[in-house]
Amino acid sequence: MNRLVGQLLTVKKIETTDMIKILDQPSSNSVISIAITFLNSVDWLNVTEALKAKMREYDKICWYLEMEDFRLDSQIDPFPYTVFDPVDRNRFERIALVADPVWHGRLSDLVKPLTGSPTDGRSPVQITFFSVNEQQRAHHWILEGAKFK
Repeated sequence: MNRLVGQLLTVKKIETTDMIKILDQPSSNSVISIAITFLNSVDWLNVTEALKAKMREYDKICWYLEMEDFRLDSQIDPFPYTVFDPVDRNRFERIALVADPVWHGRLSDLVKPLTGSPTDGRSPVQITFFSVNEQQRAHHWILEGAKFK
């Protein structure tokens, strides 16, 4: 588990609307992101930059997204999957989504463009949903799929 505790890659606040923490895993193909209260387009920009940076180092990547303190009225802007070309969309190996179960359907819709299917020739990404009290289990699952230098 200690390998998953990374250094802070970016925590930016832009007009108090940017509420994302991204933890860099310097010797791993994984990106750990924790969204606090909501996800807007600036948050997604920070996440996609971290994911693309990891793709420059590794062929396949693992992504952990945790939603902390989200309420039913919390804002979630659409995930900008179009910033990834079709080849990059195929480079997601595992995605762990940690959130209250009420959000699982919405998160599933958000990451659907990254999932691939046997008919489009891409290998499907493994996506697993975890409840907010299963963070350790989610970290372990990402670690199982992670590649280390």
